[in-house]
Amino acid sequence: PTVQDNRQEIIIKNGRHPVIDVLLGEQDQYVPNTTNLSGDGERVMIITGPNMGGKSSYIKQVALITVMAQIGSYVPAEESTIGVVDGIFTRMGAADNIYKGRSTFMEELTDTAEIIRKATSRSLVILDELGRGTSTHDGIAIAYATLEHFIRDVESLTLFVTHYPSVCELEKAYPDKVGNYHMAFLVNEEESAEQKGSEDEENPEFITFLYQITRGVSARSYGLNVAKLADIPEEILKKAAYKSKELERILNMKRKNLKSFAEVWKINDSQELQKWK
Repeated sequence: PTVQDNRQEIIIKNGRHPVIDVLLGEQDQYVPNTTNLSGDGERVMIITGPNMGGKSSYIKQVALITVMAQIGSYVPAEESTIGVVDGIFTRMGAADNIYKGRSTFMEELTDTAEIIRKATSRSLVILDELGRGTSTHDGIAIAYATLEHFIRDVESLTLFVTHYPSVCELEKAYPDKVGNYHMAFLVNEEESAEQKGSEDEENPEFITFLYQITRGVSARSYGLNVAKLADIPEEILKKAAYKSKELERILNMKRKNLKSFAEVWKINDSQELQKWK
């Protein structure tokens, strides 16, 4: 790697996870990924994608390559330019602390609070699924506000993994500093169709993971696919798939009604209102 003393950047061309790459080395199966973070440009990556799609492995890979470069080691990448960082701050995993009487969510927020206090513009910050330990609305609010703080105030190089699509709206608010990415995958619709029974019966989609970091947002996490891989009983999967589709329909209906209300609100003429009706 090329190590830069006074540059805020992490540029990795076709980097690999140093541990997973060795485990898969005989078959040469590991999918390399490229990273471009720069204090002068895009310094925050918001990463979405399906469960088990490789999000956590990717961000660990970036952190490990950064550490290896700074200790004078070779790194598993075609090319790498690493700016010296003053710290790598991570919040990953989920576990409570029974000795201190802290719940899983309390542990998560305690770690996050310490990162907020200590991280600087020369740091690498990695947050994995912040806000998952509480209600959806509170989780989204905490994740959004925390990430915006790192974008606007801390100005650190940041990798933020989330299953909340609302957080991805920060790219619109800070287009020069934030990029939305997802771990690529394929939905095998033909296999899903073959498994489908009656019209009222739903089945989880079949997902093929590509493990490739790609521009854009993944709107769904396909958690039922992981449940299927974990051998959750078939009748539970079908019930869960049906319930998932039902909730999705309700949400889409609410969005449609809200959009219609917004259109009606803008109408000033009574005749136009009659036509709309």
